[in-house]
Amino acid sequence: MSRKPRSDSKLDNLADHHHAELVARLLRNEKYEDLLTWLAVECAVSSSLSALSGFFSRHCAPVLKERRQLAVLRAQEFTKAAEQSPVDWDAAAMERLNEIFFNLLLEPDVDAATAKRFGDMLLKDKALSMDSRKLKLLEEKANKLEMAKKDLEDRKEQGGLTDETLAQIERTLGML
Repeated sequence: MSRKPRSDSKLDNLADHHHAELVARLLRNEKYEDLLTWLAVECAVSSSLSALSGFFSRHCAPVLKERRQLAVLRAQEFTKAAEQSPVDWDAAAMERLNEIFFNLLLEPDVDAATAKRFGDMLLKDKALSMDSRKLKLLEEKANKLEMAKKDLEDRKEQGGLTDETLAQIERTLGML
């Protein structure tokens, strides 16, 4: 359990604009040493690493926790949307998709609408990829059928079909 902050805490009693800027800088992962220098120069406040760490725990950690919780919820929503799409996702792809959405939504500058557009584009790309694969398979099947048809016509012109030729045609058609 953390200790109660002192009522005369210099960092907690900063002017509102300095307080907000300190929180923002901490959330941007600026180095503590640089922040101590900024506090001394800009705010005329001398502090310690320990005090800065306590300030982070009180003011920044809850913000980060809330961001993570929100990112998890939004990532789960996007993953559910992906599961309901007509695209067939395997478990590893779903896990990776969830991870991508989580990391994207964890960034403070990314809004949910942008992430949703990204997710929609990803789903559309996957659907197009699947359609492209289906088209390629259908084209291969049509080519095999044409080859079998041509082979059948050639055999007909040569005077008929032998049992061996019929078996070969059946094998070819069985692959379709």
